[in-house]
Amino acid sequence: MSSEFNIIQNCFVGLCRELPAGDLGIGDDAAVLSVPVEHQVVVATDTLVQGIHFPEKTPAQQVAWKALAVNLSDLAAMGAKPWCYSLSLSVPKSLAKQQWFADFSIGLADLCAHLNLKIPLVGGDTTSAKEGALSVTISAQGLVKQGKAVYRRGACVNDWIVVTGNLGEGALGLQVDLDKPEVCSMPKALKLHALKALNTPVPQTAVGQMLSGIVNSAIDISDGLLQDLTHILRQSSFSSHSVAISAENQMQKGLGAKINLQEVPVSEGMKAYFSQTKDWGLALSGGDDYQLCLTVSETNWQALQELAKALNVKVTRIGRIIDRPVIELVGQNKTESLDWQNAENLTFGFQHF
Repeated sequence: MSSEFNIIQNCFVGLCRELPAGDLGIGDDAAVLSVPVEHQVVVATDTLVQGIHFPEKTPAQQVAWKALAVNLSDLAAMGAKPWCYSLSLSVPKSLAKQQWFADFSIGLADLCAHLNLKIPLVGGDTTSAKEGALSVTISAQGLVKQGKAVYRRGACVNDWIVVTGNLGEGALGLQVDLDKPEVCSMPKALKLHALKALNTPVPQTAVGQMLSGIVNSAIDISDGLLQDLTHILRQSSFSSHSVAISAENQMQKGLGAKINLQEVPVSEGMKAYFSQTKDWGLALSGGDDYQLCLTVSETNWQALQELAKALNVKVTRIGRIIDRPVIELVGQNKTESLDWQNAENLTFGFQHF
């Protein structure tokens, strides 16, 4: 195979562009970047491992797309504008061919082009792995104006709980990839749509940059709606972690959520899956959505709707923040109350360990 330096020169240097004069991305021991005045840097890092975060036979382009997308989704949840990213690859010798790296770099470029983002690759590391699975780590940096980041903390009683896009589609795609019996009879077009959601998710970067001042809290839905909503409830429930939105919010203890299952947005494929299985697990806990879960006051709901409409983003109210530390699921012939404070005893979503 080619040397690391040839791979970097032939496959990745072309992704290092759009840097201001005097800044440096690839080419030295470290990147040198100028932070705009009155801005803060937001940093997100995710590692994706073959066979755990993506199917073993996923093409290099799709691996790259997803690895960058999941980081950009985290930036979106923080209200940050994507700025640059770094990449570390540990590649088994069976894959470590220059064509694989070339295809991988195309996946990175394709996602940026799809989102109309001009963000440079500013460095990282590439190594071969004698044994084991392919491992991809991306650290994405974003920018927010000083003090304007959006946090998980800040949800208030009576806030609307809002999600972007549809839920459960990536998890459905995994069922298709694994050829599960529940999806065997599903039409081919619906299967392909679900696989696309699994392998090439599209993060909500445009709407994310506009959330500051509109929403009270936000999180990206990567591990499943219920598990990620639990993080909002935990961070917003105790004054030591709470943002200073109001004196009333500072006194809140043990917030919860009431979710109307009939309002949870799902695709035609998920509707077909539900009609056969009667199982809401993929939409609520499946993970791999990379949509946003937001809480917004009644006062700001219209502003969020107008923003979403201008950006052609689907937003759906699925419930309310309540003043009891439970997650209530109602509708679809189902009523259930989950104690999120004891979530370690529940299977809410994707488990990393």
